[in-house]
Amino acid sequence: MRESIVVADRPAPASPRYSEPLRDIPQTITVIPASVIQQQGAVSLDRCAPQRARPYHRRRRGSTPAGDNLTIRGNSARNDIFVDGVRDLSPQSRDPFNVEQVEVTKGPTSAVSGRGSAGGTVNLTSKGPSLEPHSGVGLWPWEMRTRAAPPLDINSSLRRLGLGEHTAVRLNLLKHDAGVAGRDVVKNDRWGIAPTLAFGLGTTTRFTLGYYKLKQDNISDYGIPWIPATNNALAQYRDQPAPVPRNTFYGFRDRDREVLNQDTGTAKFERDFGDVNAVTHSIALRQAGRNSMATPPRLAGNDTTTINRELRSWVAKDRIWDNQTDLRTQFQTFGIRHTLVTGAAFTHEQNTAHQPHRSEFAHHAAQPQPRRHLHRRHRHQPVRGRSHRQHPVPYGRSIPPSWATTGRPPADCAGSDSRSMA
Repeated sequence: MRESIVVADRPAPASPRYSEPLRDIPQTITVIPASVIQQQGAVSLDRCAPQRARPYHRRRRGSTPAGDNLTIRGNSARNDIFVDGVRDLSPQSRDPFNVEQVEVTKGPTSAVSGRGSAGGTVNLTSKGPSLEPHSGVGLWPWEMRTRAAPPLDINSSLRRLGLGEHTAVRLNLLKHDAGVAGRDVVKNDRWGIAPTLAFGLGTTTRFTLGYYKLKQDNISDYGIPWIPATNNALAQYRDQPAPVPRNTFYGFRDRDREVLNQDTGTAKFERDFGDVNAVTHSIALRQAGRNSMATPPRLAGNDTTTINRELRSWVAKDRIWDNQTDLRTQFQTFGIRHTLVTGAAFTHEQNTAHQPHRSEFAHHAAQPQPRRHLHRRHRHQPVRGRSHRQHPVPYGRSIPPSWATTGRPPADCAGSDSRSMA
């Protein structure tokens, strides 16, 4: 008895620059559809794919801000993340609530994406309207414990409103309020909204307008210190995490923060000329910002258990304007079929970033005291300067009340001042 398997739907890259089926493209491309993302219970980009298909996610360290630090084939893909074909260079922690599919392309892709590292690129395809009405709520096994409300996905035709039978709207909503198991201070709070309106669905001429908003207010987690192989004070724990409880937090609860904001507006025009000719024109405006302060813990030396709590801060703003036009056509010469894919892209990227605070405090490894006040913070403009300690902190003693932040607040920060940690 013979059995046959009928494949009803084959995943394919969303970019119009791929003219052939996925199996005929001479490059390693993994397309992760929305069904797999939901089965994975993903609440972040690095969890969208199954373990074997996902790119490697670099854990954060003190030298770089948090965000999606992906690695493909040993090369950093931090600046090779695209959204609907437009590069998203902002150091964001992306939520897949408005993602239709994730495309991981391994190897050089500058011929398709226009730029990229040798490792590859990751492209996120946004959800779009369809003529079939539907509504859904993303419920995953542990979601009721981690989200204030499950993500909401609503798609509806606007025929009853007199906008035509080929017009539809889609709305995705998100409210996320989560902690981390065993890490009492760490939090991940965010909300998002993504409405999309499409005209001419099912016809040869289509026009789509979309807006995406994601706001986050988190406390970063830089974990507990790692004991290096050269450490003598804790020789029995070399190449292991520090022998402290998992819930030990070395940051400052009232100071550390990770405020992220992203706004994106898109307009897309598509026109089909017959079955083989098509023109696509898209415009995207994106603005993203980061205001974060973190406290990575580091051992002060090989012969001590004193922990240096490094004070790191990142303030960045990214603006992108992107205009792309793609043309695809087919023709034959001497019985041989050819496909021509061409186009043009104009992109303007502006990035402003600075690190207003880089210093450190020394504390005993077993007494991080995250409730200590460093200084009265100003949410938009932290105190600039350097921090110092007046006395060393020997092993086994409590922290003396002699910690202070030095530095002059900026002129536009009259409400901030420096004060002792005691």
